[in-house]
Amino acid sequence: MNKRTKIGLYTLVMAAVVLAVIIVVNLLVLRAPTKFTKLDMTSLSLYTLSDTSIEAVGKIDEDVNIYFLCSGGEDGSGSAVNNLPMLSVFLGRYEELNDKIKLTMIDPIANPTFTDKYEPDGLENYSIIIESAKRFKIVDFADLYYYYNESLGKISPDMYQTYMMYAQMGYFGNNIPVLTLNFDGESAITSALDYVTTDKIPVAYILEGHSETELSETLLESIRNDNMITEKLSLLTSAIPEDAGCIIINAPTTDINADEALALGEYLAGGGKLIVTTVYTSLELPNLMSVFAEFGLSPVDGMIVEGDANRFANNTPYYLLPNVSESSALTAPLAASNAYIFMAFAHGIESTEKEGITLTPLYTTSSSAYTIPASAETTAKTEESAEGAFDIGVLAENSEGGQLIWMGSPAFSDSMNQMTGANYQYFISMLGGIVERERIVYNIPANEVAASRLVVNELQASLWSAILIVVLPLAIAVCGVARWYVRRRR
Repeated sequence: MNKRTKIGLYTLVMAAVVLAVIIVVNLLVLRAPTKFTKLDMTSLSLYTLSDTSIEAVGKIDEDVNIYFLCSGGEDGSGSAVNNLPMLSVFLGRYEELNDKIKLTMIDPIANPTFTDKYEPDGLENYSIIIESAKRFKIVDFADLYYYYNESLGKISPDMYQTYMMYAQMGYFGNNIPVLTLNFDGESAITSALDYVTTDKIPVAYILEGHSETELSETLLESIRNDNMITEKLSLLTSAIPEDAGCIIINAPTTDINADEALALGEYLAGGGKLIVTTVYTSLELPNLMSVFAEFGLSPVDGMIVEGDANRFANNTPYYLLPNVSESSALTAPLAASNAYIFMAFAHGIESTEKEGITLTPLYTTSSSAYTIPASAETTAKTEESAEGAFDIGVLAENSEGGQLIWMGSPAFSDSMNQMTGANYQYFISMLGGIVERERIVYNIPANEVAASRLVVNELQASLWSAILIVVLPLAIAVCGVARWYVRRRR
């Protein structure tokens, strides 16, 4: 074997070894978790899950399948330009957290009957099906995003199209509100995983038939996202269902009848849960008040005006920002985070000790507060004014486990929630607490993913154009020629 043959054979062997090493390394990389191979380099950390999700997903002890629908088997759900995450990578983070979770990409073109048992009418591209042995939940692509504006609140992608149509028609004039796109995928997926693995889903019944104020769709959506079910209930036509985890009565303006009061009283005496909000202008409700009286509670006439400037908002002394109890598990987590609850047009709640009843104030004014009559034209103190610290939210519990939360303010409308952004969180915290629902998603924030743009003036644009188009290529060319000349002289 001559020298040339030996060199050729050595080169061939080394090339084979290098090729084998490359193949092995690639196989190892393919099998490695994406958290090691696909680092989250996005400015918004779109692929980084919160501690809340990590803890919740880590507790799952049953098999869960995540099916991700990708037409043609290609995931085109992401956009680096618009800060939209690639959903297959995002969902892969959940799979890495728990070996009980399996992610499977489904091509609905190759497997057109796959979704029939979940949704006979079919599902849109990039929909996500999360399934356990208990139940399944479908998360549409549109459920992962929403638009937001301070005055309009959350707007779904479908509603956004309507909004844009109205804007183009000049409906908003020159004052077109700016809406920002938000990615809410972590909250949606973590909530869905929790939903399919929870043993029992609580049902909250919303009483109707007494000119109550309807809970806003935004709040109802928040309740559903927290994996609780809401249903309407009329005690005029039906009894309290056995699966009632809670009954909600929101700002009634007419009274319940005696039979309804009796049914609610028996429900509470048997360990039932009740959340009621009332308005200071509609307190002549003797049958409803009789239910409260069983717990030692009664209303304080008039509207509360706050005398402490630190406890009201917008320079309006009846826009109350009450002190929040840190001793109740229903409010302590939010109180510890210094989240305000906004309670306008509130009345006080008077508590009287009764045997077998435990009373816990949840929301309280400062000692500088006072009342004014419902008919008052100003907020000035009068001879009839009561003064001092008033409870405007109270939790009452009986010895059988029955719980009554009474709020002396219609605090859970969209407009009031927008004042601090926390009213819905307080409502869901109280609701989840009394139905013994462990909450996991209320503190998972969405990511604002509106594309960032680099804005430069004309001089800067010309300067950078000259650098990138002329100076840089010319410098590279000069370096190349100089290098060539030096090597030629050697």
